[in-house]
Amino acid sequence: MTANEVYENNLRHFKIKKRYGDKSQCQCPAHNDKHASLTITKGRKCTLFYCHAGCTVDEILNAAGLEKKDTFYDVEPRSPNWKGYVEAREKRKIEAIYNYVSINGSYAFTKIRLEGKKIIYGKLQNDRFTYGLGHDVGRKSYKAIYGSLQAINKAIAENRPIFIPEGEKDADTLIKQGYTAWTYGGCSDWQSDFATLV
Repeated sequence: MTANEVYENNLRHFKIKKRYGDKSQCQCPAHNDKHASLTITKGRKCTLFYCHAGCTVDEILNAAGLEKKDTFYDVEPRSPNWKGYVEAREKRKIEAIYNYVSINGSYAFTKIRLEGKKIIYGKLQNDRFTYGLGHDVGRKSYKAIYGSLQAINKAIAENRPIFIPEGEKDADTLIKQGYTAWTYGGCSDWQSDFATLV
């Protein structure tokens, strides 16, 4: 990612009140900020954070769901292969990639399972993976499932059973065996909107 892409991706995790050049004035997520006291600047090597109320960088990043490594710009050009980029950054191999779609059929987000059962979420666009789903945006707001809406509709039309297992791995196994299946993640991820699919 370019310095500008990293900076813009970092900003997505904050509520911006003002922007001017390479600086943004934001609400600090580490305290009850009513004055947008956090200044975020595009630095030379990384994104810089300064809270005028005294919150530390670690407190700010932790509250925003970022790690320090997320704020550094690539000094050397990385491989254009997004999978290689993710594996190099995470220092572990990708085991599975799951693209979720919203119940209206549009792409929602990508879930990646890495070695050691580490899970990361982000957006995959133009062969580039962007970490995270944005500040204050939970997965549930996407009303997304892992599966094919066309396959679900076809199974309904043909009066065939539809399986809803817990987890993408089980859904893939059922689909490979010729069944229609989809999932929404873990048992705590169920939403009443999903009932309209079946």
